[in-house]
Amino acid sequence: MSWLRRNGVRLLVSLAFSFVLWLFVTLTTNPLVSTEFENVPVVVRGLGANLVIVSQDGIPRQDQERITEVDILIETDRSSLAAVRPDDFQATVDLTERGEGVHLMPIELSTNARNIRILSTNPSDISLRLAELITRTVPITIDVVGNLPFSFERDNPIVRSNGQIITEAVVYGPRNLVQSVVRTSAQVNIEQIRATFISTLALQPYDNNGDRIEGITVTPDQVSVEITVRSVVGLKRVPVLANVAGIPAPGHIITRIQNDPALIDLVGSSSQLNTIDHVDTAPVDISGATATVSVSVPIRFRGAQPSNPEQTTALVVIEIRPLDQAFQAQLPVAINIVGVGPGLLLDYSPQTVLTTFSAAAVDFLQFQTDFLTATVDVSGLGAGSYALAPQLPLPPEIQLVQPLPPVQVTLRLPATPTPLPATPTPPPPPTELPPATVVPPPADGGNLPDPPATPTIPPDVIIPTPPPPPTIPELPTLPAEPPLPDSPTLPATATTVIEPVP
Repeated sequence: MSWLRRNGVRLLVSLAFSFVLWLFVTLTTNPLVSTEFENVPVVVRGLGANLVIVSQDGIPRQDQERITEVDILIETDRSSLAAVRPDDFQATVDLTERGEGVHLMPIELSTNARNIRILSTNPSDISLRLAELITRTVPITIDVVGNLPFSFERDNPIVRSNGQIITEAVVYGPRNLVQSVVRTSAQVNIEQIRATFISTLALQPYDNNGDRIEGITVTPDQVSVEITVRSVVGLKRVPVLANVAGIPAPGHIITRIQNDPALIDLVGSSSQLNTIDHVDTAPVDISGATATVSVSVPIRFRGAQPSNPEQTTALVVIEIRPLDQAFQAQLPVAINIVGVGPGLLLDYSPQTVLTTFSAAAVDFLQFQTDFLTATVDVSGLGAGSYALAPQLPLPPEIQLVQPLPPVQVTLRLPATPTPLPATPTPPPPPTELPPATVVPPPADGGNLPDPPATPTIPPDVIIPTPPPPPTIPELPTLPAEPPLPDSPTLPATATTVIEPVP
């Protein structure tokens, strides 16, 4: 005890000096350093089963476990720092007993590494929005787009899941999103289809504005959609023709006839509709008209009925203009072939072409259209087939809208007849006896002289019978040579269709 008293102070001084020396050596050879570890993931703990972390828009986060990242500043000695890894740190947010709403949560850090002191974290807390997960049943609708062909109709869509017809689907997600869902829907395009539509489609949730809602789970997510398409019996679409009566005033012409509707749907029996190819309007009188006539007149349905009972009239517009403008007219032109060589037979097509002419109205009135003939000259051509352009002389004021089409001309030699057998000469016909001479009675009334005696052939004389004439064999019938085709003759009055040049 006395020793301790004598040497205690010395011992304490030695220990203090040793610690200072150790500390000096340690700080000199292995000093403390600070460093930062970036992008350390923050993991959520204790989230309730009926809760979900959502964004500011209410959309659930894709990763419900790792919600953000932080940067950590630590301090350690140089030798320990070499063994430190980012995985040695755990950043967590504890949501135990947290309910729906917005929560500002601290980020808790921990590490299993030794000789490490955590100086700071950035950020040190995080704001999280929690939403309750709910389910809801909403109706299923099918949006049908596109038009079927005429005379086809469709039934309402039928939706099936696992072979069972369903009309509703279950949506699951955050409360604020689920409550805004009013329907689940899929779209079907039936443009011009002629058979029943069957396809598997995905259901999507929509709000009251028709906008698609993200972050919602739909059960079932895919359904089978069937739309029956069939042909309609007893429905026919026919054109509506305007019935024009009278003619406009002299010097005026009809340039356009238009009616609305141009087509109309009729209903009736099949036998009745088969006899109707159009319907017309009540007569529209344009006698003496000098301007466009526009009038609404009844439609005459010829025994059938319109599919729309209210569609019983048509608006007829007849455009009438003066003749002082350019017109076009379609007229038939005959084709005449000239210059066919001797001994050649001729075939050609076409023999008449419908040609469009253009001229002023006054020139058309003076244009002789009774016999329009285009000429094809085959002079000097031998047997063969040719495509030749016809020539049509016209006054300078009359123009062709399009050139005449070429004429297919075929020249051929006649067929060689088969030689006939020699014809035997028939025997001459028997000589006729002269007629009997009538002797008039004598003027004095005496007796007539006796007639000359008929010569008598002795019974022992045999009169030879002349042989029958030889039979002439029938001559074989030669094939008739086809006559040269005459140029077609146009009717005395040609129907002229005159249209204005736009």
